[in-house]
Amino acid sequence: AALDVGAELEESPLPKANAKDFASLLELSCSIGPSSPLAELSRLGQVEQVEALKLTMRAADSEWLDDFYNAEGLRVIVERLGEIECLVNKEDDDLRLQSELLKCLKAGMNHEAAIDKIKTNPALVPALALNLSSEDVYIATQVLELLAVLMVDGPEGHQMIVDAFSYFKLAKGERVRFFSLVDALWSEQVDLAFKRDVLLFLNTLINSSADMEERILLRSD
Repeated sequence: AALDVGAELEESPLPKANAKDFASLLELSCSIGPSSPLAELSRLGQVEQVEALKLTMRAADSEWLDDFYNAEGLRVIVERLGEIECLVNKEDDDLRLQSELLKCLKAGMNHEAAIDKIKTNPALVPALALNLSSEDVYIATQVLELLAVLMVDGPEGHQMIVDAFSYFKLAKGERVRFFSLVDALWSEQVDLAFKRDVLLFLNTLINSSADMEERILLRSD
């Protein structure tokens, strides 16, 4: 079930914040290791900070967003997502932070400049795809939606997604690409809405390939 974000949109506008400052603060938060005495104190602050960033990105103009992208804000978000996904035992605050970070990416990727920035750093895509391993279906759905945005952005975007799942296969020790997605279709523990999203994603991935041989390879996986 999707979270209700309606209340978030009704919140009072935040004061104008500097995009580079946001990116720098995120990077500083990421640098606090789990063994640091600041780690626990920074946890709630990180969630509040990311929520503020999400709301700011939704209302930001193109100049602000360009500053944020050029300050490597997208890279920092994806790296933070990777750190959370690698946690063995995630707490509720970890899942909340992961979800809010994904909402920041979604807010950014409503603008072509963000997609262009990702294309210049394609390593971000496989790092993002690893979050599909989340046992939280809402988080997995968010990741799938973001990957779909890239997938339909021309041949380059499509290839980035194919490459990301090749990396996912190696990182997760799967026998074939897309094993986790196909497995979800057969699982009785996965809700129908996510199965629908997975099926649509896979069909689009296969049918949007311009190369017939690649379509055959994708189907065989």
